Amino acid sequence: MHEIIWKIRLATQDDLPFLREMLYEAVRWRPHQPRAPIEEVLAEPELAKLLNGWGRNGDTAVVAEWEDGAPIGAAWYRFWTAENHSYKAF
Repeated sequence: MHEIIWKIRLATQDDLPFLREMLYEAVRWRPHQPRAPIEEVLAEPELAKLLNGWGRNGDTAVVAEWEDGAPIGAAWYRFWTAENHSYKAF
């Protein structure tokens, strides 16, 4: 039996392109529906702000990788304020 080895590590600024890919997959995950290009989707203001300016104080992410270093998933959080928030105010 082959053991599957993967690890979780803290993300770096170099992981931003992968975080963008993961955000795209999270919002356009339905495989049987047409998908606009990643740049078009992530240009939507409510989505763009989720990673724009990544690296500010408090931004934290982790990346899951196979043993060869290939990324397979990510999770992150950011701190928001009432004036600068991650949701659409109604």
